[in-house]
Amino acid sequence: GNYIEVRFPDGTWTRIGNTTAGRADGNAASARFNRTEGMAVYKGEIYVADGGNGQIRKIRSEGIKDFQVTTFLGTGTCAGGGDVMTRAKANFGFPTKLTIDRNGNLYIADGGVDTVYRTSLTQNTDVTRVGRGLGSWPSSIVADGRGTVFVSGWGGKIFQIVDNNMTYFSGSVLGN
Repeated sequence: GNYIEVRFPDGTWTRIGNTTAGRADGNAASARFNRTEGMAVYKGEIYVADGGNGQIRKIRSEGIKDFQVTTFLGTGTCAGGGDVMTRAKANFGFPTKLTIDRNGNLYIADGGVDTVYRTSLTQNTDVTRVGRGLGSWPSSIVADGRGTVFVSGWGGKIFQIVDNNMTYFSGSVLGN
């Protein structure tokens, strides 16, 4: 969809964005997304893969039930980036899944260019390609407590990323 629903402990709800696709930073009511998919949380901030806009967006709480949306990464030009991109010029094909490791590194599975990228949330580092060749659309990405990142594709294969190097881990085809 083009919005995110938030449920509070008191049972009330709010929406960040709305049903109209678009691209706009701002408060919960004025922000716009285009086909959000993956989300990850780091130190109380939510990072969202805004696939249709080719961007990574950040949602910050501006109070108990008020949110502010900003663009964290991505020029909005949906085209796969290179091996190393500055944050200001980073572009993605269609970012879908996100995870954050114990060191504050953000991993972005980009289905549009069959690639996994990495950047730091704690330092102003470039966006670096750490893997390519999932062979299918990304279905999941997760970081374990030891610093290994696992990414799977709808085709059935699972890959691991260790020391910024993606290698085959398990699986071969759809099924169990």
